Amino acid sequence: MKLVMEKVNPTIARLEAALEQDPFSKVFAPLAESYRQLGLLAKAEQVAQNGVKRNPKYAAGWVSYARVLIDESQYDEALQALSKATDLESKNVLAHQLMGDVHLKTSNPALALKSYKMALFLAPMNEKVQKAVQKLETLSATDFDSSELKRLVNRVPLSQKRDFESTLSILDAFLFRNDLNTARDFIRQLPHEYIQRPEIAQRMEMLGSKDVAEPIHPLPSREKEALLRKVKSLESFSLAARKLTPI
Repeated sequence: MKLVMEKVNPTIARLEAALEQDPFSKVFAPLAESYRQLGLLAKAEQVAQNGVKRNPKYAAGWVSYARVLIDESQYDEALQALSKATDLESKNVLAHQLMGDVHLKTSNPALALKSYKMALFLAPMNEKVQKAVQKLETLSATDFDSSELKRLVNRVPLSQKRDFESTLSILDAFLFRNDLNTARDFIRQLPHEYIQRPEIAQRMEMLGSKDVAEPIHPLPSREKEALLRKVKSLESFSLAARKLTPI
């Protein structure tokens, strides 16, 4: 079925003809992307790989190659291709964004945040990257010091509802630091429906049984489970962002 689609697709036919006429043509990049979108990953990889060998200084070609590798779950190779792209073209927003996507898929939220921040620096109006940065900053709350964490909390006014996963992450960050009074104040500001959730109730019970001077230890395996859950949700977000971002 896909082969039939390929044969009747006028864009692919035109790109194939151009590449056949000139094997060093840069049309390999959109051709590889067309194959990728059809699910013809083996063919897309072959075209992209040959293309970057013949055009090693073409940043967009390395990005196209990386997108194929990502779809094939070849994440290390994808990062290498994206690194080549950013070395050649440091302001390539898509390359930085895709690096963030790969870091999320490989459970490296700190590196993902770094890549997304670079993309946001280059394209401040990119709403999808903005959302990725904001969410990762919150989900990585345990990496911030107390003053930075409070700044993140104050970024969202009390009149606006913060999503539950972000709320839970911030609360856990206060507990992790043994900042119990701030944790209690934070809970008092939560919407009523959040306070009724069992996850919040469990932490309120912990706070009620602990003295301020006594450290609160994380729940068994809580950090690992939470991180995996949050990274999975962000993977879904980044996948949707990639589909809506042109090459």
